[in-house]
Amino acid sequence: MFYYSQRTNQLANVVTPEIQRRFQEECAWERMKPCLISIYTNTYTADELRVYVEFYSSPAGRSRRERSRKTSKEIGEFLDKKAIELGAPRF
Repeated sequence: MFYYSQRTNQLANVVTPEIQRRFQEECAWERMKPCLISIYTNTYTADELRVYVEFYSSPAGRSRRERSRKTSKEIGEFLDKKAIELGAPRF
């Protein structure tokens, strides 16, 4: 198992059901929505956001969205291996 995955598993072992419940409440869409809108509108122009919405509504955009989890996971695993090669402690 890789560094990041092992660290995540360790954290999962100390997260109590109460912490999980509170996290779900605090991160519910309706609570997060204003903050996320602010982040996106402060980062991108309205034209850029329209282009992104258009892209992610297209077949290529849907494909990108569906495959991004896999590529993100593989990149994370690659970086985990590199971190271990460079001397990061294993958990």
